[in-house]
Amino acid sequence: MTKPIPLVGDVQIVSLHSSCELRVYDSQGRVTGLVNAEKREEIPGSVYDEGRKEIVIFSPLESYRYEVAGVGEGTYGLTITRVEKGKAVAFDATNIRTSAAIVHEYTIDWNALSKGEKAATMKIDSDGDGTFEETVSLSATGETKQFPWVWIIGVVIVFVGAYMVLRRAIRANP
Repeated sequence: MTKPIPLVGDVQIVSLHSSCELRVYDSQGRVTGLVNAEKREEIPGSVYDEGRKEIVIFSPLESYRYEVAGVGEGTYGLTITRVEKGKAVAFDATNIRTSAAIVHEYTIDWNALSKGEKAATMKIDSDGDGTFEETVSLSATGETKQFPWVWIIGVVIVFVGAYMVLRRAIRANP
């Protein structure tokens, strides 16, 4: 039996599958993602790729709130993957209805998700006024796997992240 090679570092990858705005908030209110069509990268160790609609958080230190803000009528999919010590756990939400004013906020209980239990909560602000009118417990199940190839992804993510941080530093200090 081949033993999995450990990942270079822990990471969270948040991917959106639609034209909505994707945001991640930390406990201090810092945000990474797209807010009113403006790209923001405030969470330390995070990058937002507008083209892929993907947020990567390197060495995540806490639990985050994941937000999807609608920009029109339709549906979206959301995948949140946490890789820790070579093990990946993923949360998937698919075919979620959205509209121009709606905001969905997700929180994930990663321990429960890895056990296949109800692990996600979605708060719904149906009119975009900042007040959540409804809270739903989601029964999405996660999957925990040890991937022997996950270290490759980790190395690629670390290099891309380092490149993005270095590029940002060079632009800030010409």
